[in-house]
Amino acid sequence: MTGSDATRVISIAGDPERLEALSRALREAGFTVTIAAPAAGPAQDASAQPSLAAVCHDLRTPLSVMIGWVHMMQSGKLDEAGMKRAIDKLHESLGEQVRILDKMLEVPDTSTK
Repeated sequence: MTGSDATRVISIAGDPERLEALSRALREAGFTVTIAAPAAGPAQDASAQPSLAAVCHDLRTPLSVMIGWVHMMQSGKLDEAGMKRAIDKLHESLGEQVRILDKMLEVPDTSTK
């Protein structure tokens, strides 16, 4: 593994169809997704895990903004200032999605140095 490679692990339980949709979206965003069976033994604290519904909501909010602005751009009704604002909002929403995914994938460094 090179210095720029990193592995981050998240665990999300829920409806298999929704988990597959989330996995597909993460893959399309350039992430490597591995689906593993739950580990045997006592269940982890569910309150420490983001719920699938919360993750989906957090990701869909900036997506909805982007869809709205793209539709406006495609309509051809935006002037130059409107196009600039649309691009700014798209950039802002993409940044928000990156922050959400980064936060979701954060794993504390427990290695000893």
